[in-house]
Amino acid sequence: MGAQVSIDPMLLDDIYAAALGEQSWESALGKIRVLLGQRSATLLTLDHVSLASEINAVVGDDAAWVGEVSQAYNTEFYRYDPIAEALTPDWKPGAWFEDAQLLTRQQKSRHVFYQDFMRPYGLGSISGMFIDRSEHSSAFLSVQGGPESGGLSEAQRRQIQAVYPHVRRALRMQMRLREQETRAAIAESALAAMTAPVFILNDMRRLLWANGAAEALLSREPALRFVQGRFVAAGCADDAQWQAACRQGGLLLRRADGAPLPLTLFPIAQQSRLMRAWHGRLFMMTAADPRKPEGQAKRLQCLFGLTPSEAELTLLICNDGLSPQECADLRGVALSTVRSQIKAIYTKTGATRTAQLAALVMQT
Repeated sequence: MGAQVSIDPMLLDDIYAAALGEQSWESALGKIRVLLGQRSATLLTLDHVSLASEINAVVGDDAAWVGEVSQAYNTEFYRYDPIAEALTPDWKPGAWFEDAQLLTRQQKSRHVFYQDFMRPYGLGSISGMFIDRSEHSSAFLSVQGGPESGGLSEAQRRQIQAVYPHVRRALRMQMRLREQETRAAIAESALAAMTAPVFILNDMRRLLWANGAAEALLSREPALRFVQGRFVAAGCADDAQWQAACRQGGLLLRRADGAPLPLTLFPIAQQSRLMRAWHGRLFMMTAADPRKPEGQAKRLQCLFGLTPSEAELTLLICNDGLSPQECADLRGVALSTVRSQIKAIYTKTGATRTAQLAALVMQT
């Protein structure tokens, strides 16, 4: 049994500060990189639905190099990452991926990830630890050595193993905090006051929040089934059917009396204030008619923090195609007032032109 490895208290402070959102993960990764003497250190996630991996944080000794590596990986080379290729459902937290042990030089010479990504960026080896599996994704802590690197030594692996439980705990804390912040943001929004039933679900069909009207609908309509917090209604009982319903924009259930119960499903836009603390996708499911302007206006208020007047103006521009002057004439206000409101709308939604704003309105 190896000697116990001590952990730098400053590194632990950085890990838990990242979990609490007090600083970024780069500070902790930087200390890990220096501790191991590697070219770079990376925190990765693998999405369970798309099976695509993504760099969440990465550090190296050159900021420009780090930026290029992140962009190249997240836009193209994530498809060929050998860690993502090797992941299987029976991987346990703490499992190692060492390319020096799993891939020969000949295999690396034929592998697109090493020839077109690792080599051009001066990287020679990957050593990764499987940190944790959540319902959305899996997390990895990975370090990359220089061109002549042959992987980590046993002593270096022990150092990572000593840090791993803290990174795992911190990531779980971070996810719980994000869920709480998202639920709080939803509860504080105008969604709670909507008379139509509104459900907020994540991309794994888990119910995060329901307003009073939705709770009432749940109590009287057995077709709206949730098992252990996950939506399992007829025609939407597994992930494939859920994804199909999301693509179609809804599904049709039957009420207890046999009448139709149409449900509208749409993704919450990334620009929404409800998405600021959330990693992944959120969906709004409602039994309201999505075509009614009053429903659209209310959702714009909820999702982007628009005032009732700003939401009404947004619909006049996007749905009715009115110009700012026509909006001013219709509402009996000065053109300068309309222009000021349009500026506020763009700031709150993140849109920069009418086409973008219209796309957001279509999503709501």
